[in-house]
Amino acid sequence: QKQSTEEPPEAVRIERRPTSSSPLSSRPLLEMHIKEIVVDGFKSYAHRTVIAGFDPHFNAITGLNGSGKSNILDSICFVLGITNLSQVRAGNLSELVYKQGQAGVNKASVTVVFDNEDEASSPVGYEQCKEVNVTRQVLIGGKSKYLINGRNSPAGQVANLFHSVQLNVNNPHFLIMQGRITKVLNMKPGEILGMVEEAAGTRMYENKKATAIKTIDKKQMKVDEINSILSEEITPTLERLRGEKQQYLKWSKNNADIERIERFVVASEYVQAQEVLSKNSEDVAKMEEEVAMYEETMRTAREEVAAKEEEIAKLSEKMNSELEGTHNEAKTVEEDKSKDLVKATSAWENKKLAVASASKELEEAKAAVEESRNAVSDMEKNISNKLAAIQKARDEAVNAEENLKKLQKEYQNLCAGISSEEGDEGRTLPDQISKAYSDANSADAKAKQAQMKIDHLTKSLQSVEKDMKKEESSAAKLSKKRDKTVEKVEGIRQKLSNVAFSSDDFNALENEKIDLENNVSTLQKRLIHFQLSLREDFHSTIATQYVGSIGQGQGASRSLVDVKLPKHSTALEVVAGGKLYQVVVDEAATGKALLNNGKLQRRVTIIPLDKVMPKKVSSAACDKASSMAKDLNTTAQPAIELVGLMKKCEVLLNMYSDRHLLLTA
Repeated sequence: QKQSTEEPPEAVRIERRPTSSSPLSSRPLLEMHIKEIVVDGFKSYAHRTVIAGFDPHFNAITGLNGSGKSNILDSICFVLGITNLSQVRAGNLSELVYKQGQAGVNKASVTVVFDNEDEASSPVGYEQCKEVNVTRQVLIGGKSKYLINGRNSPAGQVANLFHSVQLNVNNPHFLIMQGRITKVLNMKPGEILGMVEEAAGTRMYENKKATAIKTIDKKQMKVDEINSILSEEITPTLERLRGEKQQYLKWSKNNADIERIERFVVASEYVQAQEVLSKNSEDVAKMEEEVAMYEETMRTAREEVAAKEEEIAKLSEKMNSELEGTHNEAKTVEEDKSKDLVKATSAWENKKLAVASASKELEEAKAAVEESRNAVSDMEKNISNKLAAIQKARDEAVNAEENLKKLQKEYQNLCAGISSEEGDEGRTLPDQISKAYSDANSADAKAKQAQMKIDHLTKSLQSVEKDMKKEESSAAKLSKKRDKTVEKVEGIRQKLSNVAFSSDDFNALENEKIDLENNVSTLQKRLIHFQLSLREDFHSTIATQYVGSIGQGQGASRSLVDVKLPKHSTALEVVAGGKLYQVVVDEAATGKALLNNGKLQRRVTIIPLDKVMPKKVSSAACDKASSMAKDLNTTAQPAIELVGLMKKCEVLLNMYSDRHLLLTA
């Protein structure tokens, strides 16, 4: 027995203790013995055969050769679960079936009945069974199964049953065959000890011990793995969850405290709101009285505004009537002059277009006549070339006829046997005749070619003559068209000379039109300026009336300015710009009240006197401006010297204090 020296982790402790000696070692060996064997389809036993009458201690099987003595031992080894089939003289399990299934038997079955009356030596778990039936069947194809007392059992259970009674068929010394007795007698001590251990059954426990140690090692590895998971994953997760639990409990407590405090805050705010409500009810009554007073003031202001609007409407109507008369007269004169100018211009443009069109047609006619002349010249050249070619063809035809006559004459001479050409004296008559025929054929071919050429040239001449006639007719038409165009141009020129058009009158009308347009533009600008002035006066008057009603304002800044010399008014207006329409009040609070309650319909700039800071131009700047004006033959004065104000509004001089005005001498 062995004891492990390794300590398992603290989480799981496993102790290995030495096992006690098996109680089976004290039992008498082989008390369970074979009672009978039933063989069916196994090797030479084709039919079911029961072999009985076994002795509990010693048995001998006798018989003739081939009667099946060895097959009985093979059947016992087959049931005990032998794995080395060579000991039962078979290559595979299918060879154990009778004639390997060829005789109609497809399975082999062997049942061994063991006598198990001695409970002390019976297998573990079968003490109550008087007999133990172990059956093994094998089918064709090698499929095998075990049955213990008629129940299907795995091979391991059958092996454990036999091991518990010291039966191990796979022990090499379980069967001692013939010829091996001498080998057993000559065994060494170690081999004899192994055989004795196998026979005694202790080797089975050694194997089980090794298997158990391997199983324990595997389980220990699993335990180590579980402990590692506990320490690396589960324990940190538990710690984190505990921390989160503490935080959640703290959050729940804080949340409950916040809700309780919020209830106290709401109750306190409610009490304060009740107190404010009781105080505000008194203020509301006072405000209602003030609102009634302000409404009365507003009603009075509206009546005054309505009166001013009626006055403005009358002034606008009067001014519009005066300006409208002058504007309508100028507009009527302008329209009459414009109509006369348009009529004269259109007549002149029409005549100008007619002259241009006639000139264009004249140029086209001249170009067509020139083109016709060129075409006629080309036709004449072509005809002269054709006539020369015809004459040449006629000459060639005359030459061909002369050659033909000459050849005919030579032919006649040849027929008479006379040669008329030089160098033919040595030729025979047939040769001369052959040469004459060839010359005649050549002359005929040339004559035909000349005739064909004459015919072709004649057709070409006729075609050219037709084209020439067409061109002559076209040239005549173009000449007539040119004459008509020239007559038309002359008529248009005569009409133009009769038209009473004067460029001086045209220029005078243009200048008069420009002057009228300038006058209309000037009148429109004056009208717009007057309308803007009325609008500014209206809004400034409303603001001034409201300021005067509260007794703390001065009015529009231009109404507070006193111009010393009227000739400086325009220049001062340019210098001051939009500041002339600003509203002057005593202090900033009055300006705020005016913005909130003055019913202003457009944007108005308010100047509080308590916020205006005086600012003056330096003497150096004044000297420089005066010197520059002297170079231009003019004089320069500070704008502040040209105006005067009410004594309490002298601070408004600030709007002119930083300006200079250049005045002509």
